[in-house]
Amino acid sequence: MMSAVFLVLIALGEAASGQTQPNRNGAIPARTQINGQNIGQNNARPPQGWELTAEQQKWIDQVLKYWEARSDKVNTFSCKFERWEYNPAFVRDPNTPWTQAKGEIKYEKPSKAVYRVADLSYYKPAAQGGQPTYVRREDSPGEYWVCDGKSTFEFDHRNKQVVERVLPEHMQGEAIADGPLPFLFGAKAEKLKQRYWFKPLTPPKDPKTGKPIQGEYWLAAKPKMRQDAMNFELVELIIDQKEFLPQAMQIYMPGGNERKVFQFSERSVNPRQRFWQDFIKPDVPRGWKMVRDNPADRANAAQTRIGQHRSQNGGSQIPVAQRR
Repeated sequence: MMSAVFLVLIALGEAASGQTQPNRNGAIPARTQINGQNIGQNNARPPQGWELTAEQQKWIDQVLKYWEARSDKVNTFSCKFERWEYNPAFVRDPNTPWTQAKGEIKYEKPSKAVYRVADLSYYKPAAQGGQPTYVRREDSPGEYWVCDGKSTFEFDHRNKQVVERVLPEHMQGEAIADGPLPFLFGAKAEKLKQRYWFKPLTPPKDPKTGKPIQGEYWLAAKPKMRQDAMNFELVELIIDQKEFLPQAMQIYMPGGNERKVFQFSERSVNPRQRFWQDFIKPDVPRGWKMVRDNPADRANAAQTRIGQHRSQNGGSQIPVAQRR
């Protein structure tokens, strides 16, 4: 998943429902409850808890318009990130991550990107009287994928494969913002509102002052359409007011139990250093193989099988029970 550039005007404070406090790792803890009503249904009415006042709706409209304007100015982007994955199937405590990782993201307009996790470790329960730790696994060296604008290349270490997934023509170039998680670059405000419910969130209170943290804007998005709800249930965003860049993003997987938290650092917009060499088709490591996954090839193969079946059966056949 790539990072995103977001732009928000102001925070609405107490107008938002619920608060989310950073935990000891600096990540965002699980929300106490996620309202799952109407998820994946493109209804005209927002689900419970997502109704907005006129003032809130105006704020959301401003946010998305500025977000669009900011994204239009991003030609290249790079950042470091830390990631925590939470899964109750592996760690019961909802605020203790199952995995923790560090990585980097690079992007070039309109649709070239690199996502690399180089430091991935897994939760190891504490021995009696000790503290839990995180350890690396030889069979999980990390994650790495490249998008050259026409295909994504994913390194599958377990099977020693580089998997090329060809992007459909309608997803190449600018249209990649229409993908499953459009909180990237180039998303249009009106299209985002067609696909997601948005609402402001209340920043947590500063323990020193007792007042909401300043300089951060908090925002949440929920899918309207079923095809988007298949990818995630809820996204929470923290935006740095000074740089208008993402500080953190929390993604709840379908079902609301599993979540991923990203914190971004060393963010750079339109750096002088160009990294075009990062976006070319990668070399296949020795002993590995390239596997190509092309939706068009699958569709053509299906049509071929149908044609062969019809030819073998004398053309398109109607089942005996349906003949008149």
